[in-house]
Amino acid sequence: MLTFVNRRYRKEFLVLSRKQLLAMSSVTLLLVILTAFVTYFVVSSKANTRYEALVERQMSVEQLLLEKQEALERTASELHAMTIERDTIELRMERKMNDWVELKETHIQFLHSELEKRRQQNEALRAENANLRQPHRKQPPLPVVQTGVPLSHSSEESQRSYYANCSEARAAGVTPIYRGQPGYASHLDRDNDGIACE
Repeated sequence: MLTFVNRRYRKEFLVLSRKQLLAMSSVTLLLVILTAFVTYFVVSSKANTRYEALVERQMSVEQLLLEKQEALERTASELHAMTIERDTIELRMERKMNDWVELKETHIQFLHSELEKRRQQNEALRAENANLRQPHRKQPPLPVVQTGVPLSHSSEESQRSYYANCSEARAAGVTPIYRGQPGYASHLDRDNDGIACE
């Protein structure tokens, strides 16, 4: 087709082509620059996005690390408080145990002293019981001293041989009455020692 085209046209075509080529190269250059800018912006935005994601991830890791550190500090604080509480409880238990041992020893001493008192009381009661079971020795009657003057009671009262109770004997003025004397009776001698209305 170019063969049929005259030279002038050909020259114009070449000139136009150069112009077109220059325009095309300018457009291509602009397109390349624009593509480079777009690529840069895309890459830059992707890099930016990645950077922001990395920064966000780093911040979340730092936040998580901070939370873990706070949790660790809380746990350490709770552990310290629990240790103090355990030590306090152990101290209280030790005091209670010492108090209990002291109370036990005091109570044992008290029980031993009470047991000793009761043993002594029991021995005293046994001795008294043994004395009561032994037959009483009869005391010899006291000699009756006769004076020429009767005492404060009449001879009729002193001759009386029975008194219902010690009040009558006292009223008669004959107390104490010894076994063998007139007026002595076992109902007047309650402890059976041979002396009535003591």
